[in-house]
Amino acid sequence: MTATRTAPDQATLHFVECRFGKATVFVERDTADMDLETTIRDIMSGEIENPVRVLAVFAEESFARDVSEDVAREIAARVQNDPISHNLIGFIARAAGDALALEMRAA
Repeated sequence: MTATRTAPDQATLHFVECRFGKATVFVERDTADMDLETTIRDIMSGEIENPVRVLAVFAEESFARDVSEDVAREIAARVQNDPISHNLIGFIARAAGDALALEMRAA
């Protein structure tokens, strides 16, 4: 049986902008892996490093929205007291505020 993938024009795609040195770029990803859950999992695991911003593109509605704060708050809720990388703490601070990031524990 073949797995069915959601067509990109019928889904919300999440683009992640990451810092590489002094430059920022949107990382290349397969459209099948650009859903919210996979995006959060990839950021948390370090598969996506140094995230700066997350944009959700709602293809059916023809608009995009910065969802960085939503993603950062969800990551913070999931990690609770678990140690996380300094880069992830930095993303949470930039996207959701220093107060939330101060609650995180560095690995």
